[in-house]
Amino acid sequence: MLNGLAPPPVGRRLMSKHLPSTSIHRVPRSIDLAVCTVAGGGTLIPPGAIATLLKIRRDIDSQRESLSRQETEVLRLMADGAPSREIATRLGIGSGTVRTHLRSLSGKLAAHSKVEAIVKARALDLID
Repeated sequence: MLNGLAPPPVGRRLMSKHLPSTSIHRVPRSIDLAVCTVAGGGTLIPPGAIATLLKIRRDIDSQRESLSRQETEVLRLMADGAPSREIATRLGIGSGTVRTHLRSLSGKLAAHSKVEAIVKARALDLID
């Protein structure tokens, strides 16, 4: 037994249900052990890594939720290359309001320039 889990042949039997029989003999031992680990209720990803990934996801969701619909639209238009005046015209708002949205976006995204805001927004999947 491996760590109290079923021996590797169990992994081969489980895989035989989903792989052609000729493939099973070429399955590396590490995959065989991984199948046994998961079949025994274990995980392949360390709990610390899962916690880190979940925290990153929550942070991204939090940033996405913190942007207003209009801020997101300003960001999208800015990423498309529209100057501030055009953004104001297209959204039917004043230039001062666009500047206010840009300052707010800079703070929320911790960006020091329009380009940095766009790069961060794309990395966070806030815009295409």
